[in-house]
Amino acid sequence: MLLAMMFAGGFAGIAGTIQVTGVYHRLLPAISSNYGYLALLVVMLANYNVWVAPGVAFFFACLNVGSIQLPLVLQLDSSLSGVIQGTLVLATLGVHAWRMSVCSKP
Repeated sequence: MLLAMMFAGGFAGIAGTIQVTGVYHRLLPAISSNYGYLALLVVMLANYNVWVAPGVAFFFACLNVGSIQLPLVLQLDSSLSGVIQGTLVLATLGVHAWRMSVCSKP
């Protein structure tokens, strides 16, 4: 597990370096766009299943890319995608808590 964390941290550092030096050419505040937070949500919703995680990540990517089009096409606020993501995470946590309480009763 420590080796996986070291590799993940190393890859995140390399990705950040490439983004700063290759894309923006300067250090910006909040340059990460909350990708780490989004990755935690993907893993949590995939229930730590490596085969489900790409589908969940693709769904979140569609929400993020689609949020750009919301004001243009549907006249909705672009923060609606964040509301959908948060609602999905809270619903998943609620279902998980409910399952644990039902399964733990004798």
